[in-house]
Parts: sequence; structure tokens; C-alpha cells
Amino acid sequence: MLRPGFLVLFSLLLSWAVASAEAGGRRVVVVPTDGVAGDTPYFGNCTLCHGSFGIGQGDGSLQLLGVPDRYVPGQSYPLQVVIEDPHQIRWGFQLTAVLEDQRDAGSWVITDPVYTQSSNIYGRTYTKHTFAGSFLGVPDGPIQWDLSWVAPPAGSGKVRFFMSATASDGNDQPTGDYVYLDADSCVEDRVGHPRASLVLQPESIEIPRGSDLVVHANLRDHGVAGSPIALVSRVQLPGGAWYPAAGYLQAPIWWQPVLGQSFPVRLSHTIPVSAPLISATYVAWIGEAGGSALDRDAFVFNLLP
Repeated sequence: MLRPGFLVLFSLLLSWAVASAEAGGRRVVVVPTDGVAGDTPYFGNCTLCHGSFGIGQGDGSLQLLGVPDRYVPGQSYPLQVVIEDPHQIRWGFQLTAVLEDQRDAGSWVITDPVYTQSSNIYGRTYTKHTFAGSFLGVPDGPIQWDLSWVAPPAGSGKVRFFMSATASDGNDQPTGDYVYLDADSCVEDRVGHPRASLVLQPESIEIPRGSDLVVHANLRDHGVAGSPIALVSRVQLPGGAWYPAAGYLQAPIWWQPVLGQSFPVRLSHTIPVSAPLISATYVAWIGEAGGSALDRDAFVFNLLP
């Protein structure tokens, strides 16, 4: 039986094919595919088409700038997507904002319609580049796209931003291109707001046995000074048991928060070749030494032969 995640990814690839045209034997993508921002719950990203290299294997970088530490409900915030990569000459991105219940977080205002656009699929809004916004022929970067995000209503809680972007060689084929991921979070500006928050962004949730489950974790400070914060993670198996039964998948990773800054961590876990073919839940927490958890995030992944 096909899993829902597979059906979603299949429909995304189908929409990509419909949105493409053959011109002189070259594949020209007219409209960027929706649903590849590296976003929850299926975490599809630009490698679905641009698959020559793994995530982040180029010499470039991707940043989402302007995300507030704490948002005021209904307020508009200018954001900037910035990518660079030596020797690449075409560029693209996709970005979305999601609440913890999977609904859209706030709304987007397209301030530069020549280079950016938005669309909606499965009830989720994505912002992305236009054809002109791929900046064909502009070498190396940095390339910047400008957007405006309107914060959600009061009581919405944590907002998670997910982004995937491509630095292309401009050959009009999905080869020779580098893909980058980025994620961030913010919380509502209210009395008793969380000290820090966590967002997880796996490179894939379909993991063959014997390969690595790679997870990008981003810890974000929300303007409250305090002691160091630790990141730990475990896997919850079907039926509720935990792996490992005691302790965590890795030793705690400690971070001394700096006001208004984030702390990206790349976690890699090798799946044993003898692991059962199951769906399991990866759970991570952040917290202070001896204290309760400050935040958690989780996602479901599938083990394949």
C-alpha cells in the first residue's frame, strides 16, 4: 500500500512535469513546483528534481534574514532570502511558514512581483522565485529576494519557517545544481513567552537501512538571557517504546544563547542494516541543565530496504 507521503511527492513531481516545457530539446521549468520548501510533514526539497548532489554539498550558503525573535500579531515583517555559490549562474528558492498544527502561519505580501510570487497547494502557501527571479547569468551571488511576512493572530504560538533553494549551473537540466536548506522559528511577543525554540528539518524522511538519517536542527533565542541550553533526541517506535531505551541518540549538544541569534546543528544518525522496516518518530528537545524542556519538535520517518 502506498504511503500518503509517497502520494504527495508523486503529485508534486507530476505538477512539476505539467509546469515544464520542452524547448529545443532542453527542459525549461516555467513555474517552480510547490511543496519543496523542505517543510513539514513530508519535507520534500529541491533535490526531488535537482539531484546531482546531496544537501549543502556546494561551496555556497543560504540565509533567511529578518525573522523576528518575537512577533507582534498582525504586524508585517520584511524578510530577505539570500543565496550565494561560486561558479553558479542561476538561482531559485521556495519558502513557507507553518504553525505547529500544520496550518499556514500568517500571510505573505509579494513586494517585488517581478522576481517573487506566491501560490497555494494542499492549503499551504509558498513564496518562490519567478522566471525572471532566477537571475539567469548572474554569477556567484549573493542573490537576494525581498518579501513581506504578516504575523498570525494572537494565540497562534510558535511559527516555523522552512526554506529550500537551488544554485544552478544554468544548463536548463536538473543536473549540476547545488541545493541548500534553512529553517528558523519565532514566538509570539507576550508575557511568559518561551525562552528559546527548536525546529527540525530532515534532509529526507525515506531512509534506506544502512544509510544516514540527517537532520538539520535550528535553535533560536527569543531575547531572554539565561544558562546554556542542551539539544537531545530519541526515536519513538511503533507502540510507544523509545530508542535508545535509556539516554539519547547522541551526547547533549550545548549552546550558550546570544540574544536574538540562532544556532544551527547538523545531526547524522546511521540506521543499522538490521533495523526493522517501520515508520518511527524522531523527537528532539531543548532544555536547561536540570530543568524541564523548553521546546520540542518531531517528525515521522520511514525505514526502507
